[in-house]
Amino acid sequence: FPSHDIVGGLDFNLTEKEVFGDLKMFFGNETVVSFKLRTEKEEPNRSRGYGFMGIKKSAVQSSLGEYTYYGRTMKISLVIQRKNMEAHRHRSSLDSSGQSGILQRLERPGIPHL
Repeated sequence: FPSHDIVGGLDFNLTEKEVFGDLKMFFGNETVVSFKLRTEKEEPNRSRGYGFMGIKKSAVQSSLGEYTYYGRTMKISLVIQRKNMEAHRHRSSLDSSGQSGILQRLERPGIPHL
């Protein structure tokens, strides 16, 4: 089963097919298994600027971070299920660096360009 990451900061004019194709090209055809672009309820053809990427579990950690994509900063983060949110908050109220929060961005030298 794939893991799901949230992909934010997308250009509102990009389509689901375009983003899915670019993610597969960048991370590998076998690594990215799905992508679902979130759209406005009232205007289903209008992007909300984020979506969910299905990715092989073995590639999750290496996919997290910020990327330059069509001149914007795209951020890929872990998705935490609502039912597990409270447990994660309790366990992750402080990470090893003393910062608060449930998700911590991976620090990378430089920002890869997609």
